Amino acid sequence: MNTVRQDNREVVTVCLQHQVLDSAPGTSAAQPPRWKQALLTYLVICPMTMVIPQLLAPLFARFPQLGGAITGNLIVNVFVILPVVFYIMPWVTRRCASWLRG
Repeated sequence: MNTVRQDNREVVTVCLQHQVLDSAPGTSAAQPPRWKQALLTYLVICPMTMVIPQLLAPLFARFPQLGGAITGNLIVNVFVILPVVFYIMPWVTRRCASWLRG
């Protein structure tokens, strides 16, 4: 998070991206091969897209208006995307960093 004064107002900028691999300041880290990134992403996303709808099924059964084609998909997507982006992928990426570099 960066804080900057601009026109006598404090502007806060939040960076939502995370680096795949740490690198020394002033150097650019080599990106892992795309196939490794794709495989790791698939291995995280696939189970989430199978488990989350099953976990939300009782909610959709109790409140049928939430289980419609559009609203149901939006709710499932939120419960898949947010944990994957903010928690699971950063954790998995750190755990697999040596494999990604190799």
